[in-house]
Amino acid sequence: MSFRAFEDTFYEFITGNPNTCIYLGVQKNLGELPDSGKNKRISTQGKIKLLNKMLDQMDYDQLHFEEKIDFKLYKLYLEQERLNLELEIDNYPQIMRMPKATTVISDPLFMLFANDERDPKLRIVNIISRLEKVDSFITSYCRNINEPVKRWVQMELDALSGLPDFFQTLINWAKEIDFKNIARFEKAVQTANIALNRYRSFLLNCSCSSSIFIGEEQM
Repeated sequence: MSFRAFEDTFYEFITGNPNTCIYLGVQKNLGELPDSGKNKRISTQGKIKLLNKMLDQMDYDQLHFEEKIDFKLYKLYLEQERLNLELEIDNYPQIMRMPKATTVISDPLFMLFANDERDPKLRIVNIISRLEKVDSFITSYCRNINEPVKRWVQMELDALSGLPDFFQTLINWAKEIDFKNIARFEKAVQTANIALNRYRSFLLNCSCSSSIFIGEEQM
C-alpha cells in the first residue's frame, strides 16, 4: 500500500467526526454532532486498529524523509486516540466516567461563531442544525455514562451553567446581521436548553465515583 493511500484512508477517518471537521476547517458535516453511542466507539476502535495495521505493513526505510516524519506523527496520533477510548477507571472506559457533553456541544459552536471566515449566515445555519440535534445527542450520551467521577461531574455542571447565556449571545449576533429565520434559531435554542436541563438533572441524580486512580500499569 502506498503512503498516499494510507493518508486518504486516514483523512476519511478523522473527518468522520463533525467536530474535527470544524477544528480543521474542513467543509464537511458542519451541521452535525458526533455520534456518542457505544457502537460508534467500537467502530472507531476497529478503524484505529486497521490504520495501525496499514502503517505496520509499510516499508519504513523506503519512505521519503517527510513521509517518515508524518509516519511517526500518525503513529502518535492513533495511539493517543486508542488510549482515549481504552483507558479505564475501575473496569469502565474513562470516557464513560468523564462527562463532557458541554465541551462537545459548545466548543464547535464557538469556533463557528468566532473563528470561521465563511458568510455569517451560513455559519448560523450550521449552528442551528447542531442545536436541533442536541436533544438526541444528550439522550445517547447519558446512556453511555456510568458512575461518573464526582469531581468531573462538578466541573461539567459548572460548564453547563454558562451555556444559556452563550446561546443568547449567538441569537443576538444573528439578529445584528439580520438573519431571517430567527424564530427557528430561538426554537432550536429552547429545545437545546430543555435537553441540557435534562442532562443537568441526570448528573445531579446519578451515582458518582470518588476514584480517579487509574493505576501504574495503565499509566
